[in-house]
Amino acid sequence: MSQHADPSAPAVPAAAEPSYAERARTLVHLARTGALSTLSRRLPGHPFGSVMPYTPDERGRPLVLISGMAMHTRNLEADPRAASW
Repeated sequence: MSQHADPSAPAVPAAAEPSYAERARTLVHLARTGALSTLSRRLPGHPFGSVMPYTPDERGRPLVLISGMAMHTRNLEADPRAASW
């Protein structure tokens, strides 16, 4: 008789769920792109969203190369407030 069908068989413990930190590290490792939102210079007060490629450093922190020609860089020079995910 299969152990799965035997109600008297000892229960197999459930696998531990990863911590939120581990989930975040996994996402950073697998995704490779994120979003950067800045405040628009052309439309003051309005958000300007960009898809940003990145690479994780040796500690898993995302590194972003920002071009001086990109609109989000110009927006950041005018107003440094930004959000990313």
